[in-house]
Amino acid sequence: MRARRRHLEIISRTTRRTAIEKEVELPTPVRVTGLENELAVSFMQLYQGPHALSDVIERLTVAPAKLIHLDRGSLGVGAVADVTVFDPDAEWVFRREDTASKAVNNPFYDWTLKGRNVMTIVAGEIAWQ
Repeated sequence: MRARRRHLEIISRTTRRTAIEKEVELPTPVRVTGLENELAVSFMQLYQGPHALSDVIERLTVAPAKLIHLDRGSLGVGAVADVTVFDPDAEWVFRREDTASKAVNNPFYDWTLKGRNVMTIVAGEIAWQ
């Protein structure tokens, strides 16, 4: 008998808008900030479902790159060295004042998250730590 895995979908979109741009008479689309906590929130969902860490990593790296036909999202000889270093054991509180985003909508503010990005490497050079 074969066990079926449940579907795992991770959705993300980056749109830059300032608070002033959103203060208009007409309704504006609801947006949630996410890049700073996306991996940690996705990682936490692993504990609530049947998915492996490799499922989340694949959906945040290889899958988006394939979707837009970019030669990115994997590590190997000759690959572009764009990497996020992630500590799966780090616990931290996601606070509005600690984010770089101009947006203020995020349901995860003040949540204690497990797993944190600790370094970003772009083209083989440390870009953030």
